[in-house]
Amino acid sequence: MLDIIKEILYNEYRKQERGENKMNFEEIKVKVIQSIWRMNQQAEQGDVNRNRVNYGAVQAYGDILRCMGHDTELNNCWENDKGCLVIDSAKIDGEALPI
Repeated sequence: MLDIIKEILYNEYRKQERGENKMNFEEIKVKVIQSIWRMNQQAEQGDVNRNRVNYGAVQAYGDILRCMGHDTELNNCWENDKGCLVIDSAKIDGEALPI
C-alpha cells in the first residue's frame, strides 16, 4: 500500500510542477466522508464485500492525509452483527467529521 501512496503523491507533485489541477486537502476530506458514509450504509444493508472495500478507501485516504502532514483519527470502528465494519466517529486535524 505504501508504494501506491508514494505513486499518488509523486503524481500529484508532478501535476503541481506542470501547473495542472491537483486534489487538495478539502477534496480528500470530502472523499473520506463519502467513503465512511457508504461504508456505514453498506453495514446496515449487510453488504460485507462493498463495506470492506470502502473501509480500505477510508484507510488509504487517511494514509494520504497523514503523508500530507494532517492528524487523522479514522480507526474508531467496530464490527456489527452482520459482520460489517462501522465507523462511529472520525476526526481530521482534531475536527470531528459529519458522519
